Amino acid sequence: MAIILVDARKGILTQSRRHAYIASLLGTRHIVAAVNKMDLVEYSREVFEALQRDLQQLAGKLGISGLLSIPISALHGDNVVERGMRMPWYEGPTLLEYLETVPTGHDAAGAPFRLPIQRVIRPDQHYRGFAGQIASGSVWPGDRVVALPSGKTSRVKSITTFDGDLARAVAPMSIALTLEDELDISRGEMLAAAHEAPAVAANFLAALVWMNAEPLDPNKTYLLKHTSQTVKATVKTIQHRVNMQTLEPEPAATLELNSIGVVEVETTRPLFLDTYTAQRTTGSFILIDAESHATVAAGMVREILPAEGAHAANEGHAVAAIAIRNLELLRLLETALLEAGVQVVRTRVGNRELLQRLFRAGVVVLIEAEAEFSDEASIAIPGTDGSLAFQPLEPAISVVLRALAERNIVHGSNQ
Repeated sequence: MAIILVDARKGILTQSRRHAYIASLLGTRHIVAAVNKMDLVEYSREVFEALQRDLQQLAGKLGISGLLSIPISALHGDNVVERGMRMPWYEGPTLLEYLETVPTGHDAAGAPFRLPIQRVIRPDQHYRGFAGQIASGSVWPGDRVVALPSGKTSRVKSITTFDGDLARAVAPMSIALTLEDELDISRGEMLAAAHEAPAVAANFLAALVWMNAEPLDPNKTYLLKHTSQTVKATVKTIQHRVNMQTLEPEPAATLELNSIGVVEVETTRPLFLDTYTAQRTTGSFILIDAESHATVAAGMVREILPAEGAHAANEGHAVAAIAIRNLELLRLLETALLEAGVQVVRTRVGNRELLQRLFRAGVVVLIEAEAEFSDEASIAIPGTDGSLAFQPLEPAISVVLRALAERNIVHGSNQ
């Protein structure tokens, strides 16, 4: 819930509109407008009711259904804790009565399971636990989960806490999961419900609240913190800024302090995303200035771009999957592609469904080739019909880069 302060003398100011708009962005279900300084308008019922009508009109514009207005005098305490005798015409709850009775629960346990990995616990060779705070949903031993970005699946073997193993865990508990299979999972990756996995995307639209005195620079690279991982990111376009007087969108070349807008964000690595309306933790992020380390903005994912948008955001580069047995060659290739500005994901699995999802995110997939690949190095370009066939390559970085340049995945290289 949220409390918005309104000055009874001055009415709804820009700051109050901004606070209401932010509350609506956050999906706040219960909002109370505390109309303060009623003592300075002689506790006028007419003044309060006029403000109440204006507030309801504002709430209607923002899609807020649960707004309650309460007239108060903080100086004398009227309707803060007790009613007092100065506003007998008001029959609603006092501010404290409302705060003590408003329901604030949120059913995060009913959402799809998401566990961003914060730490891998391995005290000995017999135990490997993947620790983190459940962002949403619930989990039982035996549940099938998918590890992202690798796409490998397994079943939950046990749910461990400081107080012992559990038969079930729900958000927002902090736990460690052990799996029935040996999976290579690191901090910043995610375990999710296998049948309801989040989107894997590097481009998305977001509502952005700018909180820094230095304006947004679309040519600057920021750090983006999402769940337990931090990646480099840029704001590719500003779709619009919200005019706080009219609440209408307007063109903008930047966002200044306290501005709110809708932007397109591109990250150097795909994130595991839900929209904010579907899941708050995996649908929210912050932007950090890479030099000062100041938090400059808070964002809420509105739309995960479809395949066409993701490919366009990847500056016209095609996508591919490259499977290589030699891990050192794979590392050198990953470094070269990142330096060339190509979005890359590294995985150990060649699952076709996972590869197609990563292709839709506009990334090049590097696969640590195992038994399923017979060649030392091979490459596959997705067909328009979704087909995917790997062709052998000479296992040399210059050959691989040349093959990628021929397919317009990287520009010509001197490697």
